[in-house]
Amino acid sequence: MPLAHIGGVAATLILVNYSRALVLVGILLALLGYILGTGFGLLVASVMSAPAGP
Repeated sequence: MPLAHIGGVAATLILVNYSRALVLVGILLALLGYILGTGFGLLVASVMSAPAGP
């Protein structure tokens, strides 16, 4: 049964009801999402603010 993991680290606890093996994967994917999301968000913010000037 495939599960979509949406909701970050807090939603990982829900995966315990299905399979304990998915918990570590869920935590790692959530942390990777936080890291990539923050990095790309900062990159997009700097690119979008460049045309606006100082």
